[in-house]
Amino acid sequence: MRFLDDGDQLYWKAIFGDRDTTIGKATVTVHLPEPVSSTQLFVDSYGVAAQSRVIDDKTIEFTTGPVPNNGDLSIRVILPQGIVDTTPFALRKPEGVGEWITHAVETTRQWIEDNPLAMRIINWYLIGVGVALILGGISWLLTIQRKRTAKPKIYPPSSYLTTPPDDLPPALVGRLINGAYGFLGDIFYLAQQGFITITERVEKRWYGQKRDFLLERREKTPPYRYQAHLMDLLFHGGPRLYLSENRQAWRKTAERTQEALDLDGIRLGLLRKIDRETIRTTGRGASHLGRIGLLCSIIGIVILGLSVVFQAGGGALLVGGVTLVFGVASWHLNMVPARVKRTEEGALVATLWQAYRYYLWLTANEELILTRGTEHLDRDLPYAVRFGLGKKLVRTHTTMSRPSPVPHWYYPHMMPEDIKYPGRELTLLDTRRGFYKLLAEVRRALPAMAQVGPAIMVAAAEADEVAESQSEKDD
Repeated sequence: MRFLDDGDQLYWKAIFGDRDTTIGKATVTVHLPEPVSSTQLFVDSYGVAAQSRVIDDKTIEFTTGPVPNNGDLSIRVILPQGIVDTTPFALRKPEGVGEWITHAVETTRQWIEDNPLAMRIINWYLIGVGVALILGGISWLLTIQRKRTAKPKIYPPSSYLTTPPDDLPPALVGRLINGAYGFLGDIFYLAQQGFITITERVEKRWYGQKRDFLLERREKTPPYRYQAHLMDLLFHGGPRLYLSENRQAWRKTAERTQEALDLDGIRLGLLRKIDRETIRTTGRGASHLGRIGLLCSIIGIVILGLSVVFQAGGGALLVGGVTLVFGVASWHLNMVPARVKRTEEGALVATLWQAYRYYLWLTANEELILTRGTEHLDRDLPYAVRFGLGKKLVRTHTTMSRPSPVPHWYYPHMMPEDIKYPGRELTLLDTRRGFYKLLAEVRRALPAMAQVGPAIMVAAAEADEVAESQSEKDD
């Protein structure tokens, strides 16, 4: 019952639409407490079609046809004031929070039902607001993320450098250039710097020969923290390891070495952390992005709840859902762990290394002709492996008129028939089968360390695999 200025209103939802079956026919009867003339009554119904009939001055009847399982019926009867002998609920002051909430909900529902045209206009307006929130929210979040992660630009090289611009290790160089992690090149860098040695071992089996590679750790400690961490994880505290026994072992431990690499870059001034403040329950110390996310999440939940309670329509649900999603996305963006990006100095160093990488690419793809091998392979190989050019560079140094000598840290397993030029120092031409196998086995044994970077570098890595298969055919 609602007690209005123009009469006492009975609004009754007599048939609900949450059934599993269809109703063939329904009759709803309203008995009035006192006789009332039909001219003083206002009778209406909502939902499925129904016929209303005043039987006498105290009885009203509503009759429907078939009612589908999702169909409902609500009736509305307005009586003269004073027919119902009770204190009007709408006129007495609500007592307690519960009555205030009930009063507000009933009043709002009644207004919604009495003003369907206004609600239709409001729903379309809210749908427009929801679409604007979607487009504006996505644009704003992308702008915030772009500003947080903006890096000083690296310019493409106009020429090439034939020597490394400094002594940075391969993993840090790759992190500066493209932001990706990759540690395969550091295996050869550590060997070239004298921290490990690599020995080829060949075992005779009934089906042929099995090649394996023994990595032995020296007593020296690498200068970079991530390299020391890498060696500890790689050797598991021991002095040696066989590559065939280490497959898949690195997948669970790569993340900690990545963090150590970022710390080394920060220590050298080449990287810096992206500033971020964390959300706290008190709100103190929270970033603007976090506050906005928390506020929008609360508003979205409230709008969704009110939309369900008042049955306000799809527009309100859309606005509430979009606001909630936007708030959660903002909060998540604020809570993302701190990342790093290049500094101005790091961008300058990366530009120089780009020129050196260009030289390696030219050499590996035989765009730059080298007539004779030099000791430079020992220096260039770690970086070529990091850039996905390792096997192609080795192949280039093998097919020269005078192949490059074997790196000083590599101890091949040689048979007399493998030596092409007896009496001379060993070259890659003598050991190419084992050396190609070493490059392939390092990649297979340590897959989590082999991330290369952008598509152009991944394509170069795939080209290495083609070069490897071609070399095996040549053998």
